[in-house]
Amino acid sequence: MQHQQDIGLRAEQRAAITKGDPGFPGQSGGPAVAHARKQSQRLASLLEKAGRRSGAALAQVDEVLSVEREVKRAHITLLINIKNTLSAEQQAKLAAARGAAMR
Repeated sequence: MQHQQDIGLRAEQRAAITKGDPGFPGQSGGPAVAHARKQSQRLASLLEKAGRRSGAALAQVDEVLSVEREVKRAHITLLINIKNTLSAEQQAKLAAARGAAMR
C-alpha cells in the first residue's frame, strides 16, 4: 500500500485490497498466523523434552509444516487477488516503483 499514490489506486480498488481474506488480514497476521506461532511454540517445547518422545516431536513438525503451508498459500492467494485488482498500467507502475526502491 506504500505505492498507492504512485500507481493511482482508485478507492474501489483500495477497498477490495484492504478487504482481502479475513483469514489472513495483511501484515497483521490473523488466525492462520496465530495458529502457526502456537504450533511452532508447541514444537519448541516438545524438542526441549524430546528424548523418548521423539515421535511426538516429529508429528508436531508435520503439523507445523502443514500450518505454514496454509499460511503461505493464503499469502499467495492474497497477492494474486491484489494483482488481479490492478490494471496492467498500475502493475507496470508498481513494478517500476519497487525496482527503484531496491536500488
